[in-house]
Amino acid sequence: MVHRPAAETIERVVESVEGFGSLAESEQERLRAMAAHLLERGLNPAFVVSALASTAGVIGDIQEEETALAEVLGRAEVRRFLEQHPPLDPATARQTPRREWKQVERERLAAHIQGLLRLARRAHAPHEAKKMRNRLLKIDQRHVRRVLGGEGDALCGEINGLLRGMASRF
Repeated sequence: MVHRPAAETIERVVESVEGFGSLAESEQERLRAMAAHLLERGLNPAFVVSALASTAGVIGDIQEEETALAEVLGRAEVRRFLEQHPPLDPATARQTPRREWKQVERERLAAHIQGLLRLARRAHAPHEAKKMRNRLLKIDQRHVRRVLGGEGDALCGEINGLLRGMASRF
């Protein structure tokens, strides 16, 4: 059987919440519904008051921020700035140029190879060394040199050095 709290109990609990009267009517109704739900579950009224006070504080903070934002956006100089510099439409926003994508691709390739080299240096058990050797052999060194240039040459040198060192294990 579900315990239905009396309307007076809900009102007494809600009225004891600090800042309840300063909230908008819709927010007050939301807190009343929350109080009714919590009391129906059989929770201690002191806990319910604490939960409602916390929620009312958050709602009050949000309302203060909205008021402050409306005040700032209402200033003449802010309105003028927004008229002169309208926000960009995401659909028409400029796409990242090809050069930037290529740079990101180069950085990812270098980071991937450096990570593989770190793992290969740490591989001590025979099965780990074999696995890392196979992964290093699968790297297309010509592509790495073409994409990364001098840095790619250095990475390929490290790869080849590790492969020569691992060859004695097999």
